Amino acid sequence: MKTLLSDLRSYYQGSRGRDQTEYYDLESRLPYFDHVNRILCRDKRRVMLEFLLPPGPGRDPILDVGCGIGTMARVLARRGDEVVGLDISPRKIPRARAARARPAGGTGRDGTGDLRGLGESGSLDRTVSPEGPPHFRRIIAADVLEHVPDEPRETAARLKSLLPPGGQLLASVPSRLCLRDPGHIWRLLPAEWEEVFVQAGLEPARRRMSRLCWFRLRTPLHLAMVFDLRRAA
Repeated sequence: MKTLLSDLRSYYQGSRGRDQTEYYDLESRLPYFDHVNRILCRDKRRVMLEFLLPPGPGRDPILDVGCGIGTMARVLARRGDEVVGLDISPRKIPRARAARARPAGGTGRDGTGDLRGLGESGSLDRTVSPEGPPHFRRIIAADVLEHVPDEPRETAARLKSLLPPGGQLLASVPSRLCLRDPGHIWRLLPAEWEEVFVQAGLEPARRRMSRLCWFRLRTPLHLAMVFDLRRAA
């Protein structure tokens, strides 16, 4: 119990100025936190599935950055999508892989890596495309961008660089209600995030505010704005 309380205090001190791998490994050691997405974000996943472009011809995997323990990836895989998951926490990725190993867990790959290294010679590149940096027609960043220490426009531009012309980035960002999560480094409102996306060269096609859920119950509380963003053809 003493260790748990110490870890909780450390977690609620926030992630700013800390090693991000250690911080999210800490999160994964604590009960409940890895399951927040599953419990509270059902409506957000519904909106994302509605916005997601259908598969293109041939092999068309989805990149799920900040995949955590693979909650969204499992939903997509059960629909028949191939999903490549990336998370900075080495503690989370084995749990995502274990979930895939279950019956009807779906297909895909998961790797440990830092979003800030995408497009360089990182672990994800070797997993997906040994001959060079990969490109994805569909990328999901669900409640991720506000956690990345780099300046937001730089992060958005990095994701844009992984999209081909006409490619889609689905990004969700916190509502005003959820701005002060201890893991959030950037506390921007959805309208401010939209400016960031436009400055990075991404075109908003659709946006919708999702609602906070308690398991299957949808509440009136705003959770996250979901943006359907496109790289110009």
